[in-house]
Amino acid sequence: MNSVTGRTLRAAVLGVALLAAGVACNDLGNEGDRAEAVVLVTGSAVAGASAADGLNTSVTLSLTVEDRTGSAAGSFFNDVVFQSYSVVFTPTLVVPDITGVVNSGYVPIGSTASLSLDVVTSGMEAAGSTVMANISVAGQDVNGRPVTFSATVAITFTP
Repeated sequence: MNSVTGRTLRAAVLGVALLAAGVACNDLGNEGDRAEAVVLVTGSAVAGASAADGLNTSVTLSLTVEDRTGSAAGSFFNDVVFQSYSVVFTPTLVVPDITGVVNSGYVPIGSTASLSLDVVTSGMEAAGSTVMANISVAGQDVNGRPVTFSATVAITFTP
């Protein structure tokens, strides 16, 4: 009976050791501070660029969230939540830079989404000018690892 208990105990210890080795070799174990999600911006659209319309100028970014390996498949733990954004304009001093909060930013890995971001407050549009909006969006995956992306969008303000 002792030899059966000893074999069972050794098998249990071996099983735990193999399980621990498997956890240590997964993507999260090897790169715990690096998100698996990669955001690809697939398009952009500008709305409210008229100085006379009384609307904020907004940019809608179309995007796809993929696994770092390039596959659309992934785990729930790699889903992304976008939280904030900042916009820096070139040339400077035409319109003020801005930061904001992303209102609806949960995107499952392997899916597409669009984010609509207010980039210029109504009344601040410089009619007749064109600026490049350098947009940076920050968020995290379900594990709390940072996910960021950026896009540059040309905006032409009309009278």
